Amino acid sequence: MGAVKMRIPTIEEIAEAIGIHSDKWPGNCFAIASKIIEAGLMPGCVAVYGIYRGLIDEKGIFGARAGYGHVRHGWIWSSRHGLVIDPSRWVFENKKPYVYVGDPFEYDEGGNALRSALRTLPPSYSEEDTIIDIRFPLHVDEFVKGLLIAEKGYTRTQMHWLANTPFDELCPYVSDIYRSLETSGLKAFIPIDNWHRYQRGDLAPRYQVQTQEQGIPLSTQLTFRVDTEDLEPA
Repeated sequence: MGAVKMRIPTIEEIAEAIGIHSDKWPGNCFAIASKIIEAGLMPGCVAVYGIYRGLIDEKGIFGARAGYGHVRHGWIWSSRHGLVIDPSRWVFENKKPYVYVGDPFEYDEGGNALRSALRTLPPSYSEEDTIIDIRFPLHVDEFVKGLLIAEKGYTRTQMHWLANTPFDELCPYVSDIYRSLETSGLKAFIPIDNWHRYQRGDLAPRYQVQTQEQGIPLSTQLTFRVDTEDLEPA
């Protein structure tokens, strides 16, 4: 049996299906991505939210952000193909409307790459902090203690830091850690976009994580898993 093709709809097809002309899309990126998914135009895909790190034309409507290097954005993600499908990227580029399909290099779901760049050292254990009675599976507990450089129990501040750790840096223990945080009443500490990714089971790392243990500042370097052979042009 051959691979199932993923057909990319045109701008015109999308506008007709969701009932919103493309001239209304600027500033509504996540809403448009969500409408596309709701309309069933991209089976097996999901609308996600995060940071766009690509080109922003100075003469476009987002020109004031051209020098920022990042801007909040929503798009469509296909975990099966490892591809971004972005129906509104053209707004940033100041181009004629088109549907972008490509690798995730310029996209940061949940802002995790930015979160990693702004990462602080783990907080120290303090008896003056609120002590949290949280249980992890033994092998996961060892991993968490390694992240936190912890020898005793865990504090509320430490669990907040752990919950905000970039998603891929918690792999392969994301599920165990998030479940333990939820059971302990600390689900609110987990960034909502990361929680949504966990809930849909998209747990495979998208980035090659470099750690301070290797003598390199915490950062993320993209590794691509792009499968374009299953794409079917409109």
